[in-house]
Amino acid sequence: MSNKAKPGIYVAWKTVTYRSVVLMLIGVAVIFGGVMHLAFPQFTDSGLKAVGSFTSKMLEKVAGLAPPIQRTSAAVSQQAHFTALDGTHPRSQGEWQ
Repeated sequence: MSNKAKPGIYVAWKTVTYRSVVLMLIGVAVIFGGVMHLAFPQFTDSGLKAVGSFTSKMLEKVAGLAPPIQRTSAAVSQQAHFTALDGTHPRSQGEWQ
């Protein structure tokens, strides 16, 4: 008997990347949000406003935990310091005339 004639279980594998899973989830969420907005526009608008308000409050709390910025002299913070410049100038090699 050949291998093709033997009964058995055949398992086919499909490789799925994390990127494709994330993109699919984002697509489903966008479609769901669009359908919800068409079906319940006032509810979704008030929900988005509530989420925006919550997010801004949380960001303000996180920003409040940061240490205060210490002011330094504007001249010192705006200066550039070159420690090493390597290479040759094209004119020294006769490329430009």
